[in-house]
Amino acid sequence: MAETQEVRDKVVLVGLNSPVLKKEENADEDTMEELSALVETAGGETVGIVLQNRPSPDPRTFIGEGKVAEVRELATAQGADMVIFDNALSPSQQRVLSEELGVSVMDRSALILDIFAQRARTKEGRLQVELYEPGALCQTSDILTYLSQNAFDCAVIFGSTFSGLIPEADLACGIPFAWESSAEIYDVMENYGLLDVIQEAYGELNLKYYWNAHEPNYNVLANFQVESLEDFHGKKIRALGVWGDFLAALGASPTNIAGTEVYQALQLGTIDGALYGWSSLSDSNNIREVAQYALSPSMCFCQMATVVNQDSLNKLPEDLRSIVDETIRLANIGVIGQAHVVGTEKSVRDAIQGGYTELSPLPDDVLAEMREIAVTQTWEELAAKSERMARGIEIIKQQNRDYGRQVDY
Repeated sequence: MAETQEVRDKVVLVGLNSPVLKKEENADEDTMEELSALVETAGGETVGIVLQNRPSPDPRTFIGEGKVAEVRELATAQGADMVIFDNALSPSQQRVLSEELGVSVMDRSALILDIFAQRARTKEGRLQVELYEPGALCQTSDILTYLSQNAFDCAVIFGSTFSGLIPEADLACGIPFAWESSAEIYDVMENYGLLDVIQEAYGELNLKYYWNAHEPNYNVLANFQVESLEDFHGKKIRALGVWGDFLAALGASPTNIAGTEVYQALQLGTIDGALYGWSSLSDSNNIREVAQYALSPSMCFCQMATVVNQDSLNKLPEDLRSIVDETIRLANIGVIGQAHVVGTEKSVRDAIQGGYTELSPLPDDVLAEMREIAVTQTWEELAAKSERMARGIEIIKQQNRDYGRQVDY
């Protein structure tokens, strides 16, 4: 979106209210007014608003073909350059809508990122961001130590890598059989209070923690199949943190090797499998060439995280601090999270249809045994580490009870 003295982007705003969406996911007159104010901040001009009530979102276009036609007519009549949705759109919905409306389409999260990017690259920008490749500033295992000491300002991490320093990082990353969807992670973090427990732990290192509903499929990519728990016995499987402990409880022999070594280790038979997110099955990653089976279903929705030095945040003016805080939060759980889920699903389809990897469903009785071991052994071992860990585990247990899953064996 751009603004000059002569030209401003003309924007039509679209919002949907549906009983199947959570309150914070729905659009109403107040949220549309806020969105219009954001458009103004970004240098645009709102020329039309469409607010729809619908039983459920349309999987393809979000608002349905009839409403798409109405929005297209309004955009044409008003000479709009862009349509912005108050609700979150998937990448496929955004693409379809752009094609059918004939103008650019984005959602609220993308608009906020656009505002942030404008201010970062103009002469009025007040915050400069420098990106570094992994390992450029310190070894991966030392990231949190250096970050807490103000060596740099921000990092993206996989929590279980640092569970020795922050045990609660395992809770943040995801534990076996805790969650079955991104929505459940949002629920436990924002509504059950798990985020407060995790932030308390990171706060002791002077760090601000931002969660990211990141990896929808997390199970073993392997060169063996499982018909009973005995099939895990003795298998060498690459796994980190609590996941290594869980696989050991199943009888496997977990090993911690660098991600860059997994391909060769699977190819040579040095390991029999790797506990990995299925995004690694993408065509940009060679893992699918050496992993014959993907054990399913997912054992948990796992997540990366963005961690920021609290001193770095505190040094910013209040308004800029608020923008940075909100941008990271929305990018993590919105734009990045959605795009990654969609991208992972495509990676799995491509790997299977291309004949690289075969889905290998775990039998129901094996899954039930695995869940019981996770809850009664792995979860309890985590709870025993500290009072704070016990609080976190109890939150996860209560959520599972509320969702009708067994946790009291």
